[in-house]
Amino acid sequence: MNSQAFTTFAPAMFGSGLLFVVFLYLGTLYRERALFLWTCAWALWTVRRGWAVVADSLLLDQLPLLLVVLVYSYLTLMVLGAAAFTGRRVGHIWFPVAAVGLVDAAVRGAPSVVLGTGVIVFGWALGGVLLFRARGASGPERIVPAIAMLLMAVATLRIPLVGDDPVHAAWGSAAVFAIQSMLGVGMVLVLHGRERVRLETAGRRRDAALTRALSGYIPICAGCKSVAEGSRWIGLEDYLGARAAVAVSHGICPACAAALYPEYVD
Repeated sequence: MNSQAFTTFAPAMFGSGLLFVVFLYLGTLYRERALFLWTCAWALWTVRRGWAVVADSLLLDQLPLLLVVLVYSYLTLMVLGAAAFTGRRVGHIWFPVAAVGLVDAAVRGAPSVVLGTGVIVFGWALGGVLLFRARGASGPERIVPAIAMLLMAVATLRIPLVGDDPVHAAWGSAAVFAIQSMLGVGMVLVLHGRERVRLETAGRRRDAALTRALSGYIPICAGCKSVAEGSRWIGLEDYLGARAAVAVSHGICPACAAALYPEYVD
């Protein structure tokens, strides 16, 4: 293993591996399709970063087309995951762009730096735009992961500018780690916001249902307090339990206790 490559790319590899663990945990917690897609995406991205570390020793740099397929695979999963958060279909936008990049790489026998970088930048930017429109979360919660993905697009632009310069590569890897950390925190905020909105919506629906169930006049007996339901009379406890989803417990008030059980009341 090339020690310089490990020092250069380890932060980005560690960050992508950490995001894989975070999305795997969140996926088991929330069981959303988007999180499953992102778990797979960051698993592939961790492999991609590991590739950069061990390429020299395993001669993986001699397999450029396999690398292109790997990169486009995690980008596809990432874009589809971001789209799942919005409920939108983006296959007609993303797949033609990815296909152009794959065909170009296949014809050349290696990825074009400019076109390949452009496809990657487009994928990250598209994911960021989609997250800006994620359903169920507030604007401040959505903006953190969206900006993180847009920053990934900006960070990718450095590839054709600085090439293989080790100093810039090391700083770029550190920047990617920071952006990935931002993305992880942002997605936790988005999911927390979605869960908060879901609970608030469920509470409002429950209150509305309770209001509808108990609205209007209730015909109740002046003596035994039974409620008229059509031609039959049912107990007040049964009436409330059937319409308001509440359980009724019984006690006795001081006035009734004095009237019914005077010998036990001081």
